[in-house]
Amino acid sequence: MGSEKKDRRKERLDRGIKVRTDGVYAISSWLEISYLVIPRFIFIVGFLLLPVILIPFPYWQKVVSIICIYALLAIGFDFLANYVGLVSLGGGFYIGVGAYIAALLNTHYGLPLVVTIPAATLLGAILCTALFFPCLPLRGVYFAIVSLMYPLLAARIIEALDIFGGTDGLLGVDGFSSKWVERYVLVVSVLVIVFGLRRLVTEDLGLVFRGVKDNDQAVKASGINITTYKALGVFIASALGSLGGACLAHIYMWAGIS
Repeated sequence: MGSEKKDRRKERLDRGIKVRTDGVYAISSWLEISYLVIPRFIFIVGFLLLPVILIPFPYWQKVVSIICIYALLAIGFDFLANYVGLVSLGGGFYIGVGAYIAALLNTHYGLPLVVTIPAATLLGAILCTALFFPCLPLRGVYFAIVSLMYPLLAARIIEALDIFGGTDGLLGVDGFSSKWVERYVLVVSVLVIVFGLRRLVTEDLGLVFRGVKDNDQAVKASGINITTYKALGVFIASALGSLGGACLAHIYMWAGIS
Protein backbone atom coordinates (compact mmCIF):
# COMPACT_ATOMS: atom_id res chain seq x y z
CA MET A 1 0.00 0.00 0.00
CA GLY A 2 2.81 2.38 0.89
CA SER A 3 4.64 1.74 -2.38
CA GLU A 4 1.45 2.38 -4.37
CA LYS A 5 1.01 5.77 -2.68
CA LYS A 6 4.62 6.67 -3.43
CA ASP A 7 4.17 5.68 -7.08
CA ARG A 8 1.03 7.79 -7.39
CA ARG A 9 2.75 10.74 -5.71
CA LYS A 10 5.72 10.39 -8.05
CA GLU A 11 3.38 10.23 -11.06
CA ARG A 12 1.71 13.48 -9.99
CA LEU A 13 5.08 15.17 -9.56
CA ASP A 14 6.41 13.87 -12.87
CA ARG A 15 3.32 14.85 -14.82
CA GLY A 16 4.12 18.54 -14.72
CA ILE A 17 7.72 17.87 -15.72
CA LYS A 18 6.61 15.73 -18.66
CA VAL A 19 4.15 18.34 -19.91
CA ARG A 20 6.77 21.07 -19.72
CA THR A 21 9.42 19.00 -21.51
CA ASP A 22 7.35 17.36 -24.25
CA GLY A 23 8.63 19.89 -26.78
CA VAL A 24 12.28 19.71 -25.69
CA TYR A 25 14.57 17.28 -27.50
CA ALA A 26 18.27 16.50 -27.20
CA ILE A 27 19.37 16.16 -30.81
CA SER A 28 22.77 14.55 -31.34
CA SER A 29 22.69 13.54 -35.02
CA TRP A 30 20.93 14.16 -38.32
CA LEU A 31 19.44 10.68 -38.03
CA GLU A 32 17.61 11.66 -34.85
CA ILE A 33 16.46 14.88 -36.50
CA SER A 34 15.06 12.85 -39.39
CA TYR A 35 13.06 10.70 -36.97
CA LEU A 36 11.29 13.85 -35.79
CA VAL A 37 11.02 15.82 -39.02
CA ILE A 38 10.33 13.25 -41.75
CA PRO A 39 6.98 11.90 -40.39
CA ARG A 40 5.68 15.44 -39.94
CA PHE A 41 6.98 16.45 -43.36
CA ILE A 42 5.29 13.49 -45.06
CA PHE A 43 2.00 14.23 -43.29
CA ILE A 44 2.05 17.93 -44.20
CA VAL A 45 3.08 17.45 -47.84
CA GLY A 46 0.67 14.56 -48.34
CA PHE A 47 -2.22 16.53 -46.89
CA LEU A 48 -1.38 19.60 -49.00
CA LEU A 49 -1.14 17.51 -52.17
CA LEU A 50 -4.39 15.64 -51.53
CA PRO A 51 -6.61 18.07 -53.51
CA VAL A 52 -4.13 17.92 -56.42
CA ILE A 53 -3.98 14.13 -56.38
CA LEU A 54 -7.78 14.00 -56.52
CA ILE A 55 -8.11 16.29 -59.57
CA PRO A 56 -9.58 13.43 -61.68
CA PHE A 57 -12.20 12.87 -58.96
CA PRO A 58 -14.15 16.14 -58.32
CA TYR A 59 -16.57 14.40 -55.98
CA TRP A 60 -13.76 13.26 -53.69
CA GLN A 61 -12.27 16.74 -53.74
CA LYS A 62 -15.56 17.98 -52.29
CA VAL A 63 -15.42 15.16 -49.76
CA VAL A 64 -11.97 16.37 -48.66
CA SER A 65 -13.44 19.83 -47.96
CA ILE A 66 -16.25 18.37 -45.85
CA ILE A 67 -13.80 16.08 -44.04
CA CYS A 68 -11.69 19.11 -43.12
CA ILE A 69 -14.73 20.86 -41.66
CA TYR A 70 -15.66 17.91 -39.48
CA ALA A 71 -11.99 17.44 -38.61
CA LEU A 72 -12.10 20.92 -37.06
CA LEU A 73 -15.12 19.86 -35.03
CA ALA A 74 -13.42 16.61 -33.99
CA ILE A 75 -10.24 18.44 -32.96
CA GLY A 76 -12.30 20.77 -30.79
CA PHE A 77 -14.16 17.84 -29.21
CA ASP A 78 -10.92 15.98 -28.53
CA PHE A 79 -9.28 19.05 -27.01
CA LEU A 80 -12.23 19.82 -24.76
CA ALA A 81 -12.68 16.21 -23.62
CA ASN A 82 -9.06 15.08 -23.25
CA TYR A 83 -7.45 18.26 -21.97
CA VAL A 84 -10.22 20.16 -20.15
CA GLY A 85 -12.37 17.24 -19.06
CA LEU A 86 -15.61 18.54 -20.62
CA VAL A 87 -17.42 16.17 -22.97
CA SER A 88 -19.51 18.41 -25.21
CA LEU A 89 -22.19 16.85 -27.40
CA GLY A 90 -23.19 20.27 -28.74
CA GLY A 91 -20.82 20.30 -31.70
CA GLY A 92 -23.72 20.88 -34.07
CA PHE A 93 -24.48 24.05 -32.13
CA TYR A 94 -20.96 25.40 -32.75
CA ILE A 95 -21.21 24.71 -36.48
CA GLY A 96 -24.71 26.19 -36.67
CA VAL A 97 -23.74 29.38 -34.87
CA GLY A 98 -20.75 29.91 -37.17
CA ALA A 99 -22.79 29.15 -40.29
CA TYR A 100 -25.66 31.48 -39.42
CA ILE A 101 -23.39 34.35 -38.36
CA ALA A 102 -21.41 34.08 -41.61
CA ALA A 103 -24.62 33.85 -43.66
CA LEU A 104 -26.22 36.83 -41.90
CA LEU A 105 -23.13 39.01 -42.32
CA ASN A 106 -22.91 38.09 -45.99
CA THR A 107 -26.57 38.29 -47.02
CA HIS A 108 -27.75 41.17 -44.82
CA TYR A 109 -24.63 43.34 -44.72
CA GLY A 110 -22.89 42.33 -47.92
CA LEU A 111 -19.57 41.55 -46.24
CA PRO A 112 -17.06 39.45 -48.22
CA LEU A 113 -15.77 36.04 -47.20
CA VAL A 114 -12.45 37.42 -45.94
CA VAL A 115 -14.50 39.25 -43.29
CA THR A 116 -17.40 36.89 -42.63
CA ILE A 117 -15.31 33.78 -41.90
CA PRO A 118 -12.98 35.37 -39.28
CA ALA A 119 -15.88 37.37 -37.82
CA ALA A 120 -18.10 34.29 -37.57
CA THR A 121 -15.26 32.36 -35.93
CA LEU A 122 -14.68 35.02 -33.28
CA LEU A 123 -18.31 36.03 -32.68
CA GLY A 124 -19.43 32.39 -32.69
CA ALA A 125 -16.82 31.49 -30.08
CA ILE A 126 -17.83 34.43 -27.88
CA LEU A 127 -21.55 33.62 -28.17
CA CYS A 128 -21.09 29.89 -27.51
CA THR A 129 -18.84 30.56 -24.52
CA ALA A 130 -21.36 33.01 -23.06
CA LEU A 131 -24.22 30.53 -23.49
CA PHE A 132 -22.25 27.61 -22.05
CA PHE A 133 -20.83 29.65 -19.18
CA PRO A 134 -23.65 28.81 -16.70
CA CYS A 135 -23.02 25.10 -17.36
CA LEU A 136 -19.29 25.14 -16.58
CA PRO A 137 -19.71 24.03 -12.93
CA LEU A 138 -21.20 20.78 -14.28
CA ARG A 139 -18.93 17.82 -14.89
CA GLY A 140 -19.04 14.45 -16.58
CA VAL A 141 -22.28 13.19 -18.02
CA TYR A 142 -24.22 16.18 -16.66
CA PHE A 143 -22.33 18.66 -18.83
CA ALA A 144 -22.65 16.31 -21.82
CA ILE A 145 -26.44 16.06 -21.45
CA VAL A 146 -26.90 19.83 -21.07
CA SER A 147 -24.63 20.53 -24.06
CA LEU A 148 -26.80 18.22 -26.17
CA MET A 149 -29.84 20.42 -25.48
CA TYR A 150 -28.34 23.56 -27.05
CA PRO A 151 -28.63 22.53 -30.73
CA LEU A 152 -32.16 21.23 -30.11
CA LEU A 153 -33.20 24.52 -28.53
CA ALA A 154 -31.47 26.54 -31.25
CA ALA A 155 -33.38 24.65 -33.96
CA ARG A 156 -36.71 25.63 -32.41
CA ILE A 157 -35.63 29.29 -32.14
CA ILE A 158 -34.49 29.36 -35.79
CA GLU A 159 -37.81 27.92 -36.94
CA ALA A 160 -39.69 30.65 -35.08
CA LEU A 161 -37.72 33.69 -36.32
CA ASP A 162 -37.88 35.01 -39.88
CA ILE A 163 -34.46 36.65 -39.63
CA PHE A 164 -32.92 33.16 -39.77
CA GLY A 165 -35.04 32.10 -42.74
CA GLY A 166 -37.17 29.68 -40.75
CA THR A 167 -37.18 26.11 -42.04
CA ASP A 168 -35.96 27.28 -45.48
CA GLY A 169 -32.73 28.71 -44.10
CA LEU A 170 -30.73 31.62 -45.49
CA LEU A 171 -30.26 31.49 -49.25
CA GLY A 172 -27.97 33.49 -51.51
CA VAL A 173 -24.78 33.15 -49.47
CA ASP A 174 -21.68 33.89 -51.54
CA GLY A 175 -19.42 30.96 -52.35
CA PHE A 176 -15.64 30.84 -52.46
CA SER A 177 -14.02 32.57 -55.43
CA SER A 178 -12.73 29.21 -56.67
CA LYS A 179 -12.73 25.58 -55.64
CA TRP A 180 -8.98 25.69 -55.02
CA VAL A 181 -9.35 28.58 -52.59
CA GLU A 182 -12.05 26.63 -50.78
CA ARG A 183 -9.97 23.48 -50.50
CA TYR A 184 -6.73 25.07 -49.44
CA VAL A 185 -8.33 27.42 -46.93
CA LEU A 186 -9.66 24.34 -45.16
CA VAL A 187 -6.57 22.16 -45.59
CA VAL A 188 -4.20 24.86 -44.32
CA SER A 189 -6.57 25.71 -41.45
CA VAL A 190 -6.59 22.09 -40.28
CA LEU A 191 -2.79 21.85 -40.42
CA VAL A 192 -2.26 25.13 -38.56
CA ILE A 193 -4.78 24.20 -35.87
CA VAL A 194 -3.41 20.66 -35.38
CA PHE A 195 0.16 21.84 -34.83
CA GLY A 196 -0.92 25.00 -32.99
CA LEU A 197 -3.03 23.10 -30.46
CA ARG A 198 -0.32 20.49 -30.05
CA ARG A 199 2.06 23.26 -29.11
CA LEU A 200 -0.50 24.90 -26.83
CA VAL A 201 -1.13 21.81 -24.73
CA THR A 202 2.60 21.39 -24.04
CA GLU A 203 2.88 24.90 -22.60
CA ASP A 204 2.00 26.08 -19.08
CA LEU A 205 -1.58 26.67 -20.20
CA GLY A 206 -1.86 23.03 -21.23
CA LEU A 207 -0.54 21.98 -17.83
CA VAL A 208 -3.35 23.90 -16.14
CA PHE A 209 -5.91 22.40 -18.53
CA ARG A 210 -4.73 18.89 -17.64
CA GLY A 211 -4.86 19.73 -13.97
CA VAL A 212 -8.46 20.92 -14.35
CA LYS A 213 -9.32 17.67 -16.08
CA ASP A 214 -7.59 15.41 -13.54
CA ASN A 215 -8.71 17.16 -10.35
CA ASP A 216 -10.36 20.54 -10.72
CA GLN A 217 -10.91 20.91 -6.98
CA ALA A 218 -7.19 20.53 -6.29
CA VAL A 219 -6.44 23.17 -8.93
CA LYS A 220 -9.07 25.42 -7.38
CA ALA A 221 -7.53 24.92 -3.93
CA SER A 222 -4.20 26.15 -5.31
CA GLY A 223 -5.76 29.52 -6.09
CA ILE A 224 -6.45 29.07 -9.81
CA ASN A 225 -9.83 30.12 -11.17
CA ILE A 226 -10.94 26.90 -12.85
CA THR A 227 -14.04 28.53 -14.37
CA THR A 228 -11.83 30.87 -16.38
CA TYR A 229 -9.84 27.98 -17.82
CA LYS A 230 -12.94 25.95 -18.57
CA ALA A 231 -14.41 28.96 -20.36
CA LEU A 232 -11.19 29.34 -22.34
CA GLY A 233 -11.36 25.67 -23.33
CA VAL A 234 -14.96 26.07 -24.52
CA PHE A 235 -13.92 29.24 -26.39
CA ILE A 236 -11.19 27.38 -28.29
CA ALA A 237 -13.40 24.38 -29.11
CA SER A 238 -16.34 26.54 -30.20
CA ALA A 239 -14.04 28.73 -32.31
CA LEU A 240 -12.97 25.64 -34.26
CA GLY A 241 -16.59 24.57 -34.73
CA SER A 242 -17.67 28.08 -35.74
CA LEU A 243 -14.84 28.26 -38.27
CA GLY A 244 -16.03 25.00 -39.80
CA GLY A 245 -19.63 26.20 -39.83
CA ALA A 246 -18.73 29.49 -41.52
CA CYS A 247 -16.81 27.65 -44.24
CA LEU A 248 -19.66 25.16 -44.62
CA ALA A 249 -22.18 27.97 -45.21
CA HIS A 250 -20.02 29.43 -47.98
CA ILE A 251 -19.38 26.01 -49.55
CA TYR A 252 -23.10 25.20 -49.85
CA MET A 253 -24.05 28.90 -50.28
CA TRP A 254 -26.81 28.30 -47.77
CA ALA A 255 -27.31 28.08 -44.02
CA GLY A 256 -30.13 26.04 -42.55
CA ILE A 257 -31.16 23.77 -39.71
CA SER A 258 -30.21 20.56 -41.50
